[in-house]
Formats: sequence, structure tokens, C-alpha cells
Amino acid sequence: MHMHSTTMKKGNITDAEIYYKFLCIYAFENHEYLKDFASVCQPKKKYQQAYDLYKLSYNYFPYDDYSVIYRMGQCQIGAKNIDNAMQCFYHIINNCEDDSVKSKAQAYIELLNDNSEDNG
Repeated sequence: MHMHSTTMKKGNITDAEIYYKFLCIYAFENHEYLKDFASVCQPKKKYQQAYDLYKLSYNYFPYDDYSVIYRMGQCQIGAKNIDNAMQCFYHIINNCEDDSVKSKAQAYIELLNDNSEDNG
């Protein structure tokens, strides 16, 4: 049962957050629940909580899901941890075989590099 898409469409993010918090308590090692909970925290600007949940989700996932690392990088940008974000995106570039995820990570790397040069 995935409440995520229905709840998010209705804009009821707080209800979704409560829902996934309880799911994660009862099925803590379920990587899908952790990822869904993180995806509810991220738009609420709870970047560190979302990052931690994505990281747990990644650790419990049976194989490498680089889209989770991509979202971890986005959370680090939101939290203004640019060096950590870059580490996430470079990890994708160096290890991921999915070209669509790699190209998104590359775009962030270029954007962050351009931004740091402008501010440097």
C-alpha cells in the first residue's frame, strides 16, 4: 500500500509524515517506507532528517539505488552542506551505471562548481 502519491497530491504532507513515521517504527528495515518518509520530509525542509532516512533506506536496500544517493545530495544542498552534496554526486558519477541518474548528478556538479566560482 503506497499512500505517498495520493497524500502528496492532496498536499497533505503532515498526514503523510505521520503515516510514514509509524510505518517506519513497525517495519524499520523496510527501505521503501524509509525512502517514502524521507521524500515527505524533504519538501518540508527537514533536510537532515530526510538525508538520514535516505541513508538508512540505501543501507537496507538489497542493491545500490543511486537515485537515493542523488536525493541525499539534494538534501545536502538544502542544508547548505555543499561539500557533502558534491561527495554524493561524485559517488554517483564514479559508481552508477544508470545514465539518467549520472547526467542529473553531473548537472548538479557543474551547477555547484559554477556557483562556487561566482562566489569565490
